Amino acid sequence: MNNINHITRNTTITAIVCVYNEQNTIYQVVKTLSDNSLVDKVIVVNDGSTDNTSLLLNYFKSDSKIKIINLDVNQGKGNAITIGIQEASDGLLLFIDADLINLNHNHISMLVKPLLNNQIDMTIGYPPFYRLLSKIAMNYFKWLSGERAVWKKDMIPLLPQIKNSGYGIETIINHYYRKKRVLIFALTGLHHVLKDEKYSLAKTLYEYSMEAGDILKTSLIIRYLKLKNIANNNFIN
Repeated sequence: MNNINHITRNTTITAIVCVYNEQNTIYQVVKTLSDNSLVDKVIVVNDGSTDNTSLLLNYFKSDSKIKIINLDVNQGKGNAITIGIQEASDGLLLFIDADLINLNHNHISMLVKPLLNNQIDMTIGYPPFYRLLSKIAMNYFKWLSGERAVWKKDMIPLLPQIKNSGYGIETIINHYYRKKRVLIFALTGLHHVLKDEKYSLAKTLYEYSMEAGDILKTSLIIRYLKLKNIANNNFIN
């Protein structure tokens, strides 16, 4: 990652945070993004939260840098991110998960600067706990990390595909960027709260099964469309 300290600011950076029932982490995540000098705008899509997430987000109502979009009913990650992208300014998009601990300004810089310097088309940052996995498992899971930076113009063709993809959104994005310049790295000190840290065993198993189902379904659809050659060439080629 050369020249990481050199940056030319000639574009808008919009951070997008999609949140569903993350009352323990959402405030600090949004505050860190709002306080960051590189981030021009923060869009928070509250995807039908039923805990205290909405109450905590009310603290940012007077912050002109932050736009909060409240959805009445949970509609899934793909739909929430689609809304965030549509509301974002043209320029660079920074996707940040709501269930993070210790997100800091260096993490944000690491994600956006390679794109601003035209070194990379997409960055993916993953929490260091992935390093505890086997090499094969790590190579798979780090590609599913939600911490990413991309250009909005590159995401526009994907909106019809990602809207109803749920947790399969990262799989779609990865496929689209497979021939582009992608940089993946660990975000030292970042902790992504795992489902078993938030839920009961039954709820954890249910959530992981839903996530795995969305990813598998998306992977199969991509493979089918590629084999049949019936998808848009901007997506499957």
